[in-house]
Amino acid sequence: MIAEKIKEHRLSLDMTQEDLASLICVSRAVISMWECEVRLPNINYMVRLCKVFKITPNEFLGMD
Repeated sequence: MIAEKIKEHRLSLDMTQEDLASLICVSRAVISMWECEVRLPNINYMVRLCKVFKITPNEFLGMD
C-alpha cells in the first residue's frame, strides 16, 4: 500500500526516482526499496514525502 502510494504520487508529478530522492535527501536506491516494499520509510521521511506530494499523512496512509 505505501509502496504503491509513493510510486503513484511520484509518477503523477512526473518525477523519476532520482528526482524524488534528491528532494528528500536519500539515494535513488532507497526510493526503489520503498517502491518494491523491501523497506518502508520512517516517520521523518513519510512527513517529507507528504510535503513533496502535497497530501496529508492520513491520505498517505489511506486513513482519510
